[in-house]
Amino acid sequence: MHRRSMIATAVIVALAAAAPAASAQTEPFNATYNEHFIPPNGNTRCPEDTFGCGNGTAAGLGAFTIERAFDEDCGCVVQALTFADGSMLFLNEDFLSFTGPGHSTSSHAPNTSEGHPSVLILSWTVAGGTGSFAEATGTGTDELTSAGLIGTGTLAGTITMA
Repeated sequence: MHRRSMIATAVIVALAAAAPAASAQTEPFNATYNEHFIPPNGNTRCPEDTFGCGNGTAAGLGAFTIERAFDEDCGCVVQALTFADGSMLFLNEDFLSFTGPGHSTSSHAPNTSEGHPSVLILSWTVAGGTGSFAEATGTGTDELTSAGLIGTGTLAGTITMA
């Protein structure tokens, strides 16, 4: 009898340990957004401590607002996406490539320049979240096209929600 009890307990423990892995859902994450950047004169419509802000839509998740800031701790750019239900998703972004006018890979424009178009490719990793993104993980890319103080971007990757 004792042996059957031990086997039954082992089976229950094994099933319980496997349950959280089965509930995690990895889904594609695709979003588009529009963004405004801080002009050289410092007059901005974005919140303090950010250099870009705007709004967008994520497939299957709905509309969000976006704030972009530099994080000295990670040496990266952090995007904070806030969805209609109040859930937030934080993405740490690292620079992959830059293409400027004439397909150049560098810009000779002064820091006060506002008009040169460019395409930035960034990689992102989920750095945290709240609400429905509280235990999310994931990775992807962000393709940001900007001209002047306006940008449009596309986020693509996968997110695993616990």
